[in-house]
Amino acid sequence: MPGQEILTKRESEIARAYVDGLSHKEIAERLCIAPATVRTHLNSIYRKLGVRTKMQLLKEIGAADVEPEPRRPVRRMALIAVAALLVSLVAGLVLMPGNRMVASVSAPPAISNLPSVAVLPFAFGQADAEKTAFVTAVARDMVTDLSQFSTVLVYAADTTFAYAAQGMSPLEIAGQLGARYVVSGDAQWHGKTVRVNVQLYEAATSKTVWAERFERPADDLLVLQNEIVTEVVRLVGIADGANSKLRASELSRVQRMPTASLAAYDHFLNGLVLFESYRAEETLQSITEFDRALEIDPLYGRAHAYAGWAYLQDFRNGWSDAPEQSLIEAERRAEKAIEVDPHDPYGHWTMGAIRLYQRRHEQSLAAYQQAIDLNPNNAEMLVHLGWALTYAGEPDKGIEFIESAMERNPRYPGWYLWDLAFAHLVAGRYAETAEVMEQRSPKTTGTYELLALAYAKLGRTEEAEAAREKVLAAAPQTSVARTERVEPFLRPKDLEHYLDLMRNAGFPEDSTAPL
Repeated sequence: MPGQEILTKRESEIARAYVDGLSHKEIAERLCIAPATVRTHLNSIYRKLGVRTKMQLLKEIGAADVEPEPRRPVRRMALIAVAALLVSLVAGLVLMPGNRMVASVSAPPAISNLPSVAVLPFAFGQADAEKTAFVTAVARDMVTDLSQFSTVLVYAADTTFAYAAQGMSPLEIAGQLGARYVVSGDAQWHGKTVRVNVQLYEAATSKTVWAERFERPADDLLVLQNEIVTEVVRLVGIADGANSKLRASELSRVQRMPTASLAAYDHFLNGLVLFESYRAEETLQSITEFDRALEIDPLYGRAHAYAGWAYLQDFRNGWSDAPEQSLIEAERRAEKAIEVDPHDPYGHWTMGAIRLYQRRHEQSLAAYQQAIDLNPNNAEMLVHLGWALTYAGEPDKGIEFIESAMERNPRYPGWYLWDLAFAHLVAGRYAETAEVMEQRSPKTTGTYELLALAYAKLGRTEEAEAAREKVLAAAPQTSVARTERVEPFLRPKDLEHYLDLMRNAGFPEDSTAPL
């Protein structure tokens, strides 16, 4: 096995098990290590061998010399029996005082055997930054629309767009991801007319399955995007035997456009850029842009949803003088989003976060589950559900959702790692917490907080002190008392665990900094 010569013995074991089809969790169980440690080793393996996909890894290390270790049916049956017993216990359990029963959450949506699609940013050859950004946003929305279909796996835009930015061809990107199909295109403005060329490739054969040229008034661009999404789904999803009623329902849902107004959409995009800065001034400015979109189209549910999220960010970070009022306004906006467009997942997604901070965990998980039912392949929503499960006292189940999101978005942003590390911390796995957070670059204030807590528990005193000082320099309001007021843990023992970790790391009990 030529590729294994530069790997350690443990890395070779993990690489072999991974290409044999074992999941991170199964490899961890076999080797008696944590799933996060498996992920860390795989990152090292990929880096050493210069590969990016499982197929490339298989080619590099060679075919197995022996048959994979057979799964043990007795153990599988035992696990199923234990799982059934646990389900029945949970269904009838009387929780200890201070806890509440949380809503049942289904397993992360499976991605095996689904026709997979990589959507690339549409090319725009003109030197117009505003129109280029607009065309890119339309392609990102196409990813969002396609991810609503349970019968199609669409890779996250963060991943496909990052590969495209490296100058890779559509078929090279498909090879990196193992995608079955690739959607690419280009757009050109001619006065008030827009011309869009779209192609759908089958990656394995390099065959163009479908190609179409559209020429419409620029005002019809959003309608055009909707038509393209519908056609792509019809083309790539027909072989998977989907229930006809389910497919009809999903097609009907995606054909409900969030807005038909380009002016409202433009304000929404402006707000989104401001919101995604995650800074106080820009976040509050984003609300103005979302409201301008709503002045044009009052039924734009997604604009209501993001305005609600912006208000929630103010509450979480204490940016304004009245954070509690911001939480009330956030709830009002989320309710409005669901009222005007109950089929759009973003209203339910926002409500899930709001209910979490209201400590209404059962309703929070139900709202997140509704969002994922409406958008099964949205990686960010899967991570958020994992985050909510961690606060609800189920960090290991939360990790399942976070790792599922990472499969859909291999070039995931750093905040996925924070949610993964937070789950490990709540579960008491401090070494794994540190391992995961050490991978994050650049490191944020939240990263240093988790590192400070983990390092202190691991006896890495100097590193813990350095991380704590970075947190207090950037967020002087951080304290045990503020954390106790804000952090929405369901179980008192989880909150006490977190507060004890803060004390152990030397964070102040209270702070004179404004909240």
